[in-house]
Amino acid sequence: MKIINISDIIYPENFNDTLSGLSIEEQMNRFRVTESIDLYDTAWKRRTSDMGAYKKLEESEAVKSIVVSNGFIVGVMIENYLGWEELCMPEENICIRCTDDSDSGYAEDYISLICVSENFDSSDVKK
Repeated sequence: MKIINISDIIYPENFNDTLSGLSIEEQMNRFRVTESIDLYDTAWKRRTSDMGAYKKLEESEAVKSIVVSNGFIVGVMIENYLGWEELCMPEENICIRCTDDSDSGYAEDYISLICVSENFDSSDVKK
């Protein structure tokens, strides 16, 4: 049986304030997953849906469950490259594919859990 106890969660600056009072379903809309490192490196307040390769948590096959503590989403369980579920916390990433081809070399692909603003799906994003 899995027991995950999260005592300290580190969100990006001021992000946790924007989650207060939201239901888990509403909080889910404040997170996305991406396999793009360029998108991952963008500040959470500046990320927009028109930037590209973001997926909602429920749309990603890699996301197996949402981890909640004290009424807040604190991470997701991602199926890693070994096929095991691994905890991915906000603004962190997990290796989901790993190949070792003697001809082309070693390659890894990562998925990141990222935080987005309440205006993520609109053009009214803070600059």
